[in-house]
Amino acid sequence: MAAKTFQLETEIFVRSINQDAARRVAEAARAGRAKIESERPVKPAVTTFVDGNKDAQPEAVKPGGVVTLLFDYRAEIVSHLFEEIKARAPVRSGDYLRSHYVMLDGDKLDYMTVPTAAQIKNVQRITVTNDQPYAMRIEVGKMSGGAFLLSGDLHILESSMKAVRREYNGVAKFAFAAIDLVGGHTRRFSSGVRINARRGRGMGTSIQYPAIHIDKV
Repeated sequence: MAAKTFQLETEIFVRSINQDAARRVAEAARAGRAKIESERPVKPAVTTFVDGNKDAQPEAVKPGGVVTLLFDYRAEIVSHLFEEIKARAPVRSGDYLRSHYVMLDGDKLDYMTVPTAAQIKNVQRITVTNDQPYAMRIEVGKMSGGAFLLSGDLHILESSMKAVRREYNGVAKFAFAAIDLVGGHTRRFSSGVRINARRGRGMGTSIQYPAIHIDKV
């Protein structure tokens, strides 16, 4: 999917002068918010500051006061990221694609679920990952003798992140990482030792999972 660069309104700042101006400022703030929400494919989270008071109503602005609206587009970013991953993911059983999911400050959502504006409003870190035990192998290439090899390099999550980052540059902070996940898979080695694929440290081997972190700017 080709990326295109565009400008997003990340802040609306309106100052009132007198009582009548305060009313118009509140109306302008609400109209500006409604316009942005209607134009975006996924509704952004909005934090309102009225005279420095967080989450106050615009109508509470005082003469000489200020209404500031801050927009968080990370739900839209996740939706776009899932589309990029779909375009790159290998298609066999479909298990790999269906195993992508979002964590909001560590709390897991259902698989392939885009968070809502309300869910992300107070979230600092959004993480997109995949909990299939072979997810890292798909990310960096085939595995031989316990070592990752870069032949057959795919970098599905990382390349998807780079495509989305180009389009949303300056709107959020992006980072690719290898992370530990709580729970689940085990791997059996020829010695018969069973190792927890997410938490285990057996025989000096630790399996991690590819992830994209999306933080507030």
